[in-house]
Formats: sequence, structure tokens, C-alpha cells
Amino acid sequence: MNDTSASSSNGPDRAQPGDDIPTYRPADSRPVTPDGMPGTPPQPTPDTAPATAADDLYRRAGRAEPQRIEPAADNSDAPTAVFAAPGNQTPANGPVAPATGAVPPADTEATTAIPAVGSAQAGEQAPAPAVTYDPALQSVPPGYDPAGQAMPPGYDPAGQAQAAQAPAPVGKRGTIDFGLFVLRVVFAALLVFQALSVLFDLDGAGGLQARETALAGYAWPGALAIGLTSVELAVGVFLLLGLISPVAAAGAVVVTSFSALETITAAGTAASPLAWDDSVWLALMLVALAVTVQFTGPGRISADFSRGWATRPLASSWLFFLLGSAAAAALWWFAAVA
Repeated sequence: MNDTSASSSNGPDRAQPGDDIPTYRPADSRPVTPDGMPGTPPQPTPDTAPATAADDLYRRAGRAEPQRIEPAADNSDAPTAVFAAPGNQTPANGPVAPATGAVPPADTEATTAIPAVGSAQAGEQAPAPAVTYDPALQSVPPGYDPAGQAMPPGYDPAGQAQAAQAPAPVGKRGTIDFGLFVLRVVFAALLVFQALSVLFDLDGAGGLQARETALAGYAWPGALAIGLTSVELAVGVFLLLGLISPVAAAGAVVVTSFSALETITAAGTAASPLAWDDSVWLALMLVALAVTVQFTGPGRISADFSRGWATRPLASSWLFFLLGSAAAAALWWFAAVA
């Protein structure tokens, strides 16, 4: 009981003499001796300032007390020390030599000094300040010249990249589209007229019966007469509209090629081109028109105006031309030769 009473009067509850328990003491309090009597407060030394409550708090927490660093004496005549900018960027006014005698703080790493820009000699023009480019900006400042080529003011690489990604504007084509329209319509009209003449006997030559009689020397004359006439009518209508032109032109190549070979064989002058009559030359001209439409495309005045093959045919033209030529050769081989 006596020990407990003594401890409760001199320290926190349940604290025994000799226990190392941190307690808060104001700045003016005096330490307590082991026998419970107040002691003499510590005397400050000349090198140590009197301890305050804030100093005691920092000491108990194990942290350093903030220090006040007074600014150096104002020396406006001394040049300013410039250290390396982050991101390897050059200052806007060019590199500046570090101040003579300037010492960086002890807690900073050593920085490589940038050589000073030599001052212009008497009578010489001072060099222009260097212009730098900040990647965070959307535009390059006027005068920025990384490769020795001058750039106009307001040069915007981001806008130029967007312009490069945009589709190139279609150039002027003059009367090319109108010429292709006339060529395609005339050729298609000839195919449609020939097909209708056979199907409905418009010319009084006998229609499908006469066509089948002319193909009597070939295999399947009835199927050839109906098939060739139907395909001729279909491709003529599609070419007249300018719709799926590569496929229609390939069908025209098949029909006109078979008709040309049939006409040359019927004339009996295959070995002598000079002896060919007008019907042979007309059949060959139709073949040439079919191949021409295949490689030129239908033009903008067509149902395929939004397609690439309407103005710039390339892969589609070669593909369907080869398919049409192969189909014409196979049809002639199995119908006439075999």
C-alpha cells in the first residue's frame, strides 16, 4: 500500500520507481530524483539553446526539428546558376554558366556544369536565343528547326498527322467519266439488242431456232443457244446500269469470245485475217470492248460510283479478266473441240 501510494503521488498509475515510462513535462518543470524530490533543471550550455516543449516533442518522437535557413546575402550582380533541366531540355535563353563560387547544397547530387555561351565580340551580332520544343505542347514554336529546315509559324505536327491519315481528296477527272459512260452504254446496248433479237426474233432471222441450228456442229446446241443468249442479256443490263461491273465485264468476255471464235470458224478463213468479212471484225470489236470495260471500270456515272473499281480498278480487273478468259477457253474446248 505504501509503495502504491508513493508511486501514485510521484508518477502515473501503477508505475514503479525505476520504470522507464515517457511522460510529458512542460518546459519549466524540473526532473524528479529517484527519492521523489524535485531536482535541478538542466542548465543550457553556450552551444545549446534552451529546450522548449516543441523540442522535447521532436526528441521523444525521434525526429529532427525543422531548421530555419536564412537566405544568403543579396548579390544581384552575380550571374544566376542554372542546372540541368529535367528531360534534357535547354533553357529558353540558352545555357548559362554557373555562378563563380556558387556551391550546390550538400544534400543534392553533383550536376555537370553547362559551358557558358561565349559573349559576342565587339561589332559582332549576338547569336539568337535557342528555341526549344516542349512535347507536351500541341504546336511547335516558330523558329524551331531540328533538322536544319525552316518551319513556318504555327507548324502543327499533330494536325499534319491527322491530315496524313485522312483519305486523299479525289482529283479532277475532266470528261473521263463521261467518256466511260458513253463507251459502257454503247457496248451494253449492243449486247442487249443482240440478245433480244434472238429471244424474240426481232430481226426475223428465226430467233432461238436459228441460233440452235447455227450451233448444230457443237456439243449441246440447245443449251448453248439458250445459255449464251441469256448471259448476253444479263451482262448487257448490268453493264448498262454500271452495277457489279467487274463480274458483268467478265461475263461479256466469255460471251463475245465464244461468238468471235464461232464466227471465224463459220467463215472458214481463220488462217487469213485479210479475208475476214465484216461479221468477223464486228465480233472481234465486241471482244475488245469487253476487255476495255473490264480494265477501265464503269466510271463515276454508274451504280458502282462509290466502289474503288469505278475509278481505280486494279486487282478486281485482273482477277475477273483471268476468270472470264479461262471460262471462255473452257467453254470452247468442251463445246467445239472435245
